[in-house]
Amino acid sequence: MYVVVQFEDKDQGGGLGLVLSKWITPRKSEVFWPPVKEQYKFDKLLKQNEEPDREKWATYGIKPGCGCGTQMECDSVHAAIERKLKNREIHIPSDFISVTLEAGKNPTPYEAIHVDYSLVKDFSDKST
Repeated sequence: MYVVVQFEDKDQGGGLGLVLSKWITPRKSEVFWPPVKEQYKFDKLLKQNEEPDREKWATYGIKPGCGCGTQMECDSVHAAIERKLKNREIHIPSDFISVTLEAGKNPTPYEAIHVDYSLVKDFSDKST
């Protein structure tokens, strides 16, 4: 999960930064920062969900609970589907499948699985 953090000290770069939530220390007062200078290398670490190297990475103070929020992949998927639903009428549940498939054409298509009764477990039988 991506998190936007606000740095405490303006001398340490200041402002905001996008990091992985696992780069934040347990007390949420510091963030581990990789020793890379080029933006494309930093982006690659984010995309690869890189674990912080606690021995080699620097730590920088962050403002706790800055309220900047988080960004998960499902948030952008949901937003894309909502945009496709705008000004569109849904008459039957399967209409949602076509909207989902249309919403995810680029860069990779979304997968929609039609749920049927074979996927539903019967919990009324307590013997199993």
